[in-house]
Amino acid sequence: MIRKYIWGVPIALVAIGLLIVLFAHLQPSAAATVMEVGEKHYTPAKAMVRGHSSAHYQVMLEVGYTDERGEAATATVECLTAHEEEIPRAGDQIRISRGLSGMVMHPNRTLIGIGGAAAVIGGLFLFMFWLTWLSMRRKG
Repeated sequence: MIRKYIWGVPIALVAIGLLIVLFAHLQPSAAATVMEVGEKHYTPAKAMVRGHSSAHYQVMLEVGYTDERGEAATATVECLTAHEEEIPRAGDQIRISRGLSGMVMHPNRTLIGIGGAAAVIGGLFLFMFWLTWLSMRRKG
């Protein structure tokens, strides 16, 4: 009986993680117009990891959009990107959605990170349980 729970917890963790990632992409979003682009902050890469640099640009964007009640609203949205040319300019249209701490760019990177981490951790536990199960089967 306990073996089912041992396998069930990581399976549930993978499933919940994948559902969170799916929700981040399917979450309701709204079109927003960039009204003002804040100061660019560049964070250089500390080290290359598997051939990828962790360098990125961070910019705060002031956007105008129509909220759920049909009223005009504004929000400050953080934009993180690896390439400077991907930073939206004033007048550009972007998609925003409701995040844990206000409006964020769509899809919500925080939810993708949380869901992805949950799915990977659950998958690693499943892999370890599977290896343990295989070694126990071979021994006896």
